[in-house]
Amino acid sequence: MNYLFPISYMSITQAMTAMVIGLALLGKPEMAAEISVVHGATLATFYAFSANFRNMILYGEGQISLPIILFSRLAILIPLAIIAVTLCVFLAGVNSTIAIVLIIRRCVEWINEVHLCETEVNKDDKFALKFLILQSILLITALGLSLKNETYAIIGLSLWAVLPILPSLRFIISKTMPPLIQFKKSLPIMLPHFGSTAIIGFSFYVFRLIIFLIAGKTVAGDLFAAIAVGSFMGSIFANVVGPSIALHEVRTNDKYSPLFGKVTLYIILFLGFALVIASLTRFSLLEATGKNCFFWMTAGFSLMGGVLMVKAITIKLLLLKHYEEIDIFGPDMLIHILLIAAIPCCINPSLENAC
Repeated sequence: MNYLFPISYMSITQAMTAMVIGLALLGKPEMAAEISVVHGATLATFYAFSANFRNMILYGEGQISLPIILFSRLAILIPLAIIAVTLCVFLAGVNSTIAIVLIIRRCVEWINEVHLCETEVNKDDKFALKFLILQSILLITALGLSLKNETYAIIGLSLWAVLPILPSLRFIISKTMPPLIQFKKSLPIMLPHFGSTAIIGFSFYVFRLIIFLIAGKTVAGDLFAAIAVGSFMGSIFANVVGPSIALHEVRTNDKYSPLFGKVTLYIILFLGFALVIASLTRFSLLEATGKNCFFWMTAGFSLMGGVLMVKAITIKLLLLKHYEEIDIFGPDMLIHILLIAAIPCCINPSLENAC
């Protein structure tokens, strides 16, 4: 299996998460919190209308064509961006300039996602490598400039937001808009997936907004970064590696379960458990990192939860292989409603001082 394609895809889907972790660890928790809330707003809008498209493109057996997916995304791009800005600026009070720049970034990512899925299907590894290098340079540049001051941060984030669209311009122009009748035929297939991703995206936004408003920017920034450390692995498997493995299994007609993957899960589980124990015993080495035990305990629990998340997502991906027969909207809605309901019971503004 060629891992270049999922890694290049990860460079866009996990970029904001990487930015949040980087800013929090390098002493900018307030900006990390704002970016995390914007990320949550884009999940409530753009992810809500993604409808598991990556799975459909990679092993959807042609029931929904790539031009239809691109057309549907371009058609609702601006309305979703406006809604995302409203959620960030007016409901959460995020800096308007930062919010707009990051939402532009998400708009570009939304188109890049479709393009990268096509390159994976066509096995165009040269484009994937060039795209990965571009994304890595832009992310490092944006993170470095964001550490200076707000003006430099806006410049770095703007370059990071706009430049990735350049490699996809020819792809956008070359794909003709699908006939309307073809789009109507595909709509009933997509609707259950719209419902599933909509409830997931909306719950992520509400989750981050509640923590942001209750705990404050500083605590929320550290908390989001710690959670992202553990959930990063699960998100990568759900949105990046998992669908690529499924495509590989379809092509080879053989189950793919690499040993290093299983070993990695056990190592991460052990690391998460060790971090929780070290935090409870106030291990001095943790404090030397500049982060308190609250941060590392959260990261430890998140790492352990990430391992369970990978197992759960493995089951879900098996269901998505037969998406024409399986309705995943109901279980997703129930899970995330319970998650949101539990947040006020678990979050206290003084949590950071609990350790």
